[in-house]
Formats: sequence, C-alpha cells, structure tokens
Amino acid sequence: MKSLKKKLKPEEFNSALIDTPVNLFGHELIRTELLTNLLGKDAEAILYWAGKELARNHPLTSYEEVVQFFEQASFGTLDRTKEKRSSSTYSLYGKLIDLRLSQKEPVFSLEAGFLAEQMQQINGVYAEAYAEVIKNKTVLITLKWDNKDLVEMNQNN
Repeated sequence: MKSLKKKLKPEEFNSALIDTPVNLFGHELIRTELLTNLLGKDAEAILYWAGKELARNHPLTSYEEVVQFFEQASFGTLDRTKEKRSSSTYSLYGKLIDLRLSQKEPVFSLEAGFLAEQMQQINGVYAEAYAEVIKNKTVLITLKWDNKDLVEMNQNN
C-alpha cells in the first residue's frame, strides 16, 4: 500500500477508511474489552452518550443515510421493523452482530445513542432509544419520541 504523505481533510480521511479493507479484530478488541474495562459499570450509559456525540459529529439527513452509515461504521445492518405514532423498532443484524451476540453480555448502546441523535436531528423532535438483546439471537433498538417536544434548531446553522 502506498504511503500517504499529505494531510487529509476529515471527509477524505473518512472516505479512505471506508475504502480500506480491514479485519475487525482490533475494532472489537477495543470495543468489547478495552472500553468495557475502562468504563466499568458505566460503560453502557457512556457508550450511549458517545453514540449521540458521534451522530452530532457526523450529521445525516435521511433514514437511508443512517442505514448506510451503520454499514460503513460496522455497526451492522439496520432495518426498521415497526413504526408507530411515537416510536419505531429497528432490527440490527449481520455477521459482526452475530459474533458479538455469541459473547457474554454484548452491549449495543453506542448504536442506540447514534440512532436516537440522528433521528432527533432528522425529524426535529427529541428522541431516545434503547437496545435489547432477545434470547441472544436478535438485537432490537426501540426509538421513542414525543411529537410535541420539538428540538430548537441552532440559528447559526
């Protein structure tokens, strides 16, 4: 692989990462062992808020873009399975999800936080989400919102 000598803009860097084949061992080592050990009993809550922060740093404009981002970030394949007036349920699946489900107490709060913040920004209403593992086979993320609780948009944007 040719060495890059020039400084890349953030979007160029992200694009180069997406196009770079890599095995996910290091990714999962950091996520499931290192972060869990560093964050301790607060890991789930901190990862949820970290997901929200990631979403603010990578704003998207549609559900389709969120689905694409989940794939590119190796969060898994996201599929909306149920939609109600003030909630939606999503299924998260894929090879990496299956592998994570084979581990003791897998956590998907990073993905839930990311989804909550993205959908909050897209729909303009405050949203929260939680992930649950069903029988160690399925990951469901439930997103809830109140249509009356509008997000005030920053006037500087």
